[in-house]
Amino acid sequence: PSKVTEIRASAFEDCTRLVTVNLPEGLETIRASAFANNYNLRHIKLPDSLTYLGASAFENCERLEEITIPKGVIEINGATFKGCRLLKTITLHDEITSIHGEAFMNCQSLLNITLPPKITEIRGDTFNGCHSLQGITIPEGVTRIGGSAFRYNYDLAYAIVPSTVTEIGSSAFRECSSLATIRIPANAYVNERAFKDSPTIIYEY
Repeated sequence: PSKVTEIRASAFEDCTRLVTVNLPEGLETIRASAFANNYNLRHIKLPDSLTYLGASAFENCERLEEITIPKGVIEINGATFKGCRLLKTITLHDEITSIHGEAFMNCQSLLNITLPPKITEIRGDTFNGCHSLQGITIPEGVTRIGGSAFRYNYDLAYAIVPSTVTEIGSSAFRECSSLATIRIPANAYVNERAFKDSPTIIYEY
């Protein structure tokens, strides 16, 4: 219905036969777990009117392949797209200010992503288990890379860390088997397990 402005928490959770969803313009809010565990959901377009996307809103939508975040949504809550293992393309916009932990955890098919310039932290487990991610450029202004943020990113060949980073947490780049080298700020605190089980040679600058 065109007059719907909110989809409440868990409204369509576990609708395992749902394949396509058409959301109306005028929709402003999608609450937590609204479409979680919709294992066969393939197609959904978020309307331009959307301003809030709740935690785990699309968690475990395993067949979803692409998503574009509307410009009204400035915060990606925790586990929003966790377990979307076929999600290849995520389009973020420059006004996003915060991406919470586990937001894209276990998005195993994600190849590339451009992070918004206004975020200040890569939170714990944000990209944990993104096996296919080729590389990451962390925006200037980010001060912290949280624990296990890029853990199990087996195909990660490069990570560009800006001079503003002051802390790299435990297991942040653990088991990143393709990450041969990385340059980090000389004054940054690097947890002793940050690069555990990775072949990475660290260069300071």
